[in-house]
Order: sequence, then structure tokens, then C-alpha cells
Amino acid sequence: MPAPTSLITMRPTPSFAEPGDPPTPVVLLLAHTDLPKPPRQGLLMHEDLEDFVGSGPRPTVSFALPASADPALPPVDSTLPAHTYPPPPPIMPDLKPKPSNMHGAIEDWTGWEAREAKQIKERIEFLANTLLDTTKSWSEQDQSNLETVHKMAADQYPDLRRYEGGWPTTYILQFHLKKTKAAHAKAQSAVATAVATRALESLPQRSSPRTRSKAQRANRLHLAPALCCFKRCTCEASKTIGMDVDPSSSNETARPQRKRTANEHTPDKYRAISNPQRGELDSARQAVREAQHANLSLAAEADAARAALAAAQAANIEQTNRLLAMQAELIEKSQAIADMQHHEGQMEAQFISDQGKLDTLFQQYGGLFQQINDTQQLLMQRNAEINRLQDTLALKTDEIAQLRANSRIQAQKTPQKQTTPRRSKRLNMSPLANSGVRTIEIPLDPIPMAEAPEPAPSTSRPKISASPALAELLNSDVDTLDDMLSKFQQLCVGGKTLVDVVRGKPQKGGAAKKGSGSAELKKDESRNALINFAHRRLRHFTCMNFDVTFVYEFYLHTPAPEALVSTTEAGVDPPADLFQWDYGSGYLHSRFNKLMIEKIVDKVLEDEEDAEVFASVGADREFLTNAMKDKLKDWRGGWNRFQPKYLPAAGRIETKAEAHARALQKLNQHQLEMRSLASKDRKLDDRRETAALTIEVKIAEGTARDIKTWERIADVVQRLGIAGMSSEEEADVTVDGGKVRLYKIKLCLWREPSIANILGFVDAQTLLRKANQPGPKPAPRVRNAGHGPGVAPAPRGLPRSLYNNEWLKAQTPAFVETLQISKESFELFVAATDRMNL
Repeated sequence: MPAPTSLITMRPTPSFAEPGDPPTPVVLLLAHTDLPKPPRQGLLMHEDLEDFVGSGPRPTVSFALPASADPALPPVDSTLPAHTYPPPPPIMPDLKPKPSNMHGAIEDWTGWEAREAKQIKERIEFLANTLLDTTKSWSEQDQSNLETVHKMAADQYPDLRRYEGGWPTTYILQFHLKKTKAAHAKAQSAVATAVATRALESLPQRSSPRTRSKAQRANRLHLAPALCCFKRCTCEASKTIGMDVDPSSSNETARPQRKRTANEHTPDKYRAISNPQRGELDSARQAVREAQHANLSLAAEADAARAALAAAQAANIEQTNRLLAMQAELIEKSQAIADMQHHEGQMEAQFISDQGKLDTLFQQYGGLFQQINDTQQLLMQRNAEINRLQDTLALKTDEIAQLRANSRIQAQKTPQKQTTPRRSKRLNMSPLANSGVRTIEIPLDPIPMAEAPEPAPSTSRPKISASPALAELLNSDVDTLDDMLSKFQQLCVGGKTLVDVVRGKPQKGGAAKKGSGSAELKKDESRNALINFAHRRLRHFTCMNFDVTFVYEFYLHTPAPEALVSTTEAGVDPPADLFQWDYGSGYLHSRFNKLMIEKIVDKVLEDEEDAEVFASVGADREFLTNAMKDKLKDWRGGWNRFQPKYLPAAGRIETKAEAHARALQKLNQHQLEMRSLASKDRKLDDRRETAALTIEVKIAEGTARDIKTWERIADVVQRLGIAGMSSEEEADVTVDGGKVRLYKIKLCLWREPSIANILGFVDAQTLLRKANQPGPKPAPRVRNAGHGPGVAPAPRGLPRSLYNNEWLKAQTPAFVETLQISKESFELFVAATDRMNL
């Protein structure tokens, strides 16, 4: 049985059968007719989604129409849900033309992917099988049906509109219709061949002339006309269905006639002698032919019926299999639904259980929240009490300042007795000597830190660096100011223990008292102190020989004449009693300056004992020479600032008076910064001594509860260093007609705000410690937000807890990276609630 090539299986009809009504089509349910391919457009936000949850009509299965019927699509059920698709995109102006000499696969010419090309071809072939006559070629189809196929394909695949004339669709249709037409012709040819073969098999077989009887030969002669008629009909049928069959009369394809033999049949000698017998014979022959024709027609109809029955049985089997598959799928989905319902029940039970747990947790949370609120209120009360105590402390401090000011004014008004000179002004740091001093108990406890090795406390002071703003203010570069500040720190605040040197105006032309320096150096064997003393000796002899009192007077120094410098460069030494500097462009390599430095170093090393002490710490001639070069560099930089400069705004050069005024202003600012730096260093030393002494006193007492707090405070002070001390501004206030000096504190913006309160406890303890000790009383220090912030730059390398978080957030990431914040775990303090009586 030939395989069906279309949706409709037709009964084969012999070419010589009588025409009649077309046979009833056998409808086949194909799988691809049930699942229409959804559009390829993406789901847009404005589209209305179908509601598949509620009840309502569902899309039904549509069957294909017979090939002989109208190729129009079946009517759409109005009860089905309407699909809303977005409007088709506009036709692109740049259509792709059809390539010439096109052959092969369509994806080779369109650039489609294999999967996409397969989907498009399957959809177009489905539309062709539904709407077109697959027994005809593309040129024989109805033009309206072709346009319908083009439109439906383009609606589902909008990319087809990008091609001129829709040539990919035309190419696929031509190839598909050509293939289906050839398959149909092949099937018809097979049917005709089967019918002809059955007809020939029904005829009696030819026997040998020797064995067949006369009756058989007569029967063969009687059937010859019928056989000729059958052959003629077969040729006509072959021409109708397109088979290439040559007529029997063709000399090329005709079968050659058999040569007569000796035993060839000869006509019977008996003949019909009357016309009635001839007529009866003709009637019999005609009846035989009609019977044979009827037999052949019935046989063909039987074959067609058997083929239709086999096709129907196959379709029934296929439909049964599909029905069984659908039933199995239905059973599987029913089982899945049952499992989902069971799982939903379990989830609901779990949800109810979790809801109960959540209710319990909410109840616990309510209790904890109430406890937190109570604790928060208690903490707020204690913080308010701490603030009140701090305010009281500030008021008491102001009262103390007022009382001291009044006492000073009263002391100035009344004559005082002559007091015996004190033997020493150095404070006694012994715990026994300070055991009677009242100590402050701080209501704070240190926060426990993570277990990590504590960093060793730095014995060196943090390096002081100049900011770009300071360099711009002083009209200098940052490197020069850094060098100057480093030397100043080394000379003025280089060590905690300094050698006391009598300050006085150096005597002109005089020499230092022999052995006096050595006697002072023997008091301290610290290397830093010895190096500082060497620098002091250099400054002393330099000021003495150059007849100046202060170092900054070298900024106004009159340099040596160029003629004298040139003569010295030529090899002529200047006078021995001449002391001047060469501030020319090559002053560091000038022979004139080298001779001046050698004379000063020689005077410093005149004392052999001093020379040995200097050499023991590395302060030899080379060291002293380099130190003098550094000082010369600083002095020459200051002298350069006093020189007239070009004013771009005015278009002229400054006068000497203007240059001196500008330089003096910068010099005053620089000296103010140096004094502030020295004040910070003294403040750091006082706080260190107070913290260390308080810890020793509390340990000696044995009853203190805040020893750990004071130890953490000492660690904080050590880490902050000079840069972490607040700036102070001197001010004179009038009290009862007299002037009293006080210091206005400017807090550091970069520092953690709570550190100011912690250092306030240290300062209060310092006042208590110095209250009963001889010497001048410290001036009052007033902390007020109206005094403005400090301008000192933030130090680097401190733990994050010592920086102000709000200040860090306001800085740029690049600047925060330059701070090199330490990753060390360092915590501050928390309220000591266990020992606070509130």
C-alpha cells in the first residue's frame, strides 16, 4: 500500500472505470495540527495575558480539509479566547533582494540558524498542506492561496518581511510542492501498475500449441479484442497520470512480433455457414468481454476498498495509540496533581507550624524589646548624668580659673614676703610623694579587644609633615617645609629628657666656657639628648660669630658680595674674622660657604672633651658639617621669601617694603605654628606623666577600680602623639579690672569626639596633681565649640577607632587611602554600669 503524502487519503480509481461521485475522504488526525506554533514576538508589558485559571472554553482540535475541497481555513470558533498580539513591526526600508543562481539549503542564503530555519520550513510546509493543492506545482496554484500562505507565514515570523517579495517563502513552497507532486505521481503510477498487473493475472495463461486445445485457442481469439482494449485503456491512463508510455504502434518501443513456426495454428476448416451463427458468436464474445470488464472493475474496486480499509485501520491504530498516550499522560498529570495537592497539604501544615513558631518568636521579641527600651532609657539617664557631671566639672573649672585670677590680682595688690629660692623646679614623680593627691575615678571601662598581639608602644615621636596649604601660605615647597619641621622637632622636641642649657645672648667674639658643655652632657647619656646638644652648640657659635640673637635674623642677612665670592672661588681665602653667607644660586657648593662652615665646626670642636662625646654618638666633623648645611638651606629659603617677587595682577615687581611685610607675616605665622607645636609637645608630656603617675598611685593604694581604664587612657595618649593634641589659642580676658591669660582649645575634627571627654579627665587629674606643688599655676584652658576647629593635618597609621567616622565619610576615597589606617583591633571605652551609683 503506498504511503499517504497529504492529509487526505484518496481511493485509487482505474482509468477505464466508469466515472462517479468522488469517494468519501478518510480524515487523519495529525500531531502537528493540534499544536499551533506561538508567535515569536516577546511578551510586551502592555499585552493582556490570558487567564488560564478560571473555567471557560478551551481551544479544540481542528482537522485538515480534503485536498479536493476548498483550501480555505476552517471557521474560527467565536467561543474561544481571543488572542491579542502586538501590531506587526513596520516594513524595513532596506529589503534584502533574492540572490541570483540560488540553490541548496535556505539557511545558506538567509543566514538563519539551523533550528530557526527548520521551524520556519515546517510551518510553511504545514500551511501549504492545509491551504494548497499538493498534487500541483507552485506555478499551477491559485494566486490568492499563495498570498494567504505568504501573509500567515509573515505574521508568525516577521523576519520574512525583510526579504524582497518574500522570496524565502516562495523558495520553500516551490521545493515542497515539487516534492509532493512527484510523490503523488509516483503513488498514482504504482496504483495503475498494480491494477494492470491484477488484470493480466486474471487472464488465462498461454500454453504450448501442442498441449492447448482448440477451445482454448478459440477462447484466446475471443479474448484478443478485450486485451487490446485493456492495453489501449492502460496507455490512456498512463498518459492521464503522467506516465511515459509509448504507444504500441511505435517502432522503437513496440514488442517485435513472434515468428511463425511450423506448428502455427491454421484456421479451422470448419466455418460458419450462416449469418445467425455468426451473430450468436458475436453476442457471446460481447458478453464475455462485458463480464471480463465487470470483473476487472470489481477487482479494482476491491483493491481500492482493501487499500482504504488498510489506511483506515492504520489511522485507527494511530489514533488509538495517540489516545492511549493521551490517557497515559492524563494519568501521569493526574498523579502529578495529586502529588502537588499532597505537597500543598504538607506545605500548609508546615506553614501553620511556622506561623506558630513566629508567633512565639514575636512574643519573645516583644519581651526583649521592652527590656531593650528599659535599658536604653537607663543608658540615656546615665548619659544625661555624665553630661551633667561634665558640665559641672566645666563650671567648677571656670570657677577655679576665676578664683585663681582673683587671687593673682589680690596678690599683685598686696606686698609679698621675700621667699627663699627653690632648689629645683622639677616635679616629684614618686608615687610616695603623690600619695596624698586625690585621684579621679573615671566611670568608664575599656572595651575588651580581640585576642591579638599588642603592638609595642612606639618610643619615637610621630613625624610632623607640612601640608600643601602651609607651603602655599609660606610661599615655599612641601619638601623644604618638611625638612624644616623635622629639624625643628629634632632640635626642640626631639627627646623626652632634654639637657638644660642656659639660654642667653651669646657674647660676641667670646668662647664657650671650657668644660661647661661636658658637665651638662654627663647628666644624661641619651643619644638624642647629645645630638640635640650638638645642634645647640652649632646654633650658639653661629649666632655668636654672625652677631645675631635669633635664628630667623638670618632671613634678613646681607649676603657676601659677588666679587668676594668670585675671589674666594679663585683660591683667595676671605679674612679670618669675616662671617657672611653666600646666598647665590650655587650656595650649597660654594667654597666661600664651605670655609664659613669649617670655621664654625672648628670652634665647636675646640673642646676635646666635647669632641669625644660628640664622636661617641656619631656627631663627628662630617655630621656637624652636614647639620650646618641643612641649617644654611633653611636660612637661605627664608631669605628668599624676603626678596621682591613679581605681582601678576599688578604687572610689576614688589618693593622691598612690600616684600618684607609679606615675609614677616609668613614668618609670624610660622613662629605661631612652631609655638603651637611646642605647646602640643608639653601637653603630651604632661598627659603621659599624669597617666603614668595615676596608674602607679592607684596600684599602690590597692583599692582602685579603674586601673584598666587609666591604662587604656595611657595607651590612647601614646598612640595619638603630638598630632592628636588639640590646638590652643592664647587670649587675655579682663577679670575685676585685671588681665588674665587663658587658652582657647580648638578640637581636632579628624579625632573621635569621645576622646575629648577622656582627655578632660586626664587634664582634671593634672590640675589636682599640680595644685599643691610649687611653681607657677597652669593657665585656665577653656573648651568651647565657638573657638573653631584645629587646622593641624590628620596623622597616619592610627586605628580606625581613633578617627571620626563622620569626618572619614566626608573625605574622598583617595585621601582616606593616604591615611593608611591601621587594621589593628583597638577599642575605646564603655560606661561602667556595674560601679555607677545613679
